[in-house]
Amino acid sequence: MAIAILWLIGGLAGPISGFAGVPAIGMIVGFPNLILTPLFIYKVCTVLNDLPDGIKEAASKAAAEAKEASGPRGFGIASLVLGILSILIPYIGLVLGIIGIVLARKQRKIRREGLSLAGLITSIVGTVLWGFTTLILIIALAAA
Repeated sequence: MAIAILWLIGGLAGPISGFAGVPAIGMIVGFPNLILTPLFIYKVCTVLNDLPDGIKEAASKAAAEAKEASGPRGFGIASLVLGILSILIPYIGLVLGIIGIVLARKQRKIRREGLSLAGLITSIVGTVLWGFTTLILIIALAAA
């Protein structure tokens, strides 16, 4: 704990004295960070290595379960990217939005998550935006 406090003080004193117009004092006061940072990292690693085996096994088991539960996210990411592009790109956004909706629906069948929902929403917004724009353009051209 004392190492962390000295590390924090050394890191804060350097910039403060540097702003006071005495950069040499900031270098001298901040110099302990070169020694204290590796000591702090070493101490943290030592504490983590000294954990009981039961805690290590539980942590690795929880990490494996979290990784297994996450599942693939590719369709969700693709639908979000296509949804954003469908809003930004005129007229082609209509097609990109439709593809984004299909990919978001496919991802939501695999795993329901916020990324696929965001992709679905942005794709719907882009499709509706450029669908109405295209419809108005067609009506305007037909009336002319």
